[in-house]
Amino acid sequence: MIGIMSENSVIDLLDGQDGANLFSLSKLHLQQACGKEEGSYLYSQLLVQKKRSGYKTHTQDELNAILGQRKKHVDTTNEAPAPEPTFAINGR
Repeated sequence: MIGIMSENSVIDLLDGQDGANLFSLSKLHLQQACGKEEGSYLYSQLLVQKKRSGYKTHTQDELNAILGQRKKHVDTTNEAPAPEPTFAINGR
């Protein structure tokens, strides 16, 4: 069948990706890469794991704070910013 990938092909496709990259993949992207059925199943499994792990993306306020810090640094020094601030996720 066209659009169906073998288990090894999916593993090869996703090999080397970290959790943040995997969790950011859209259902449509996975369906295009793996076929509709396999992509939908994989997306569903990633959602389950994302929920179980307590993974959360940056909020708009956190992203605005990062961008604000970078803009302020560039405006005052005209240099690349220092390492971005880190935010605790789930109290860690």
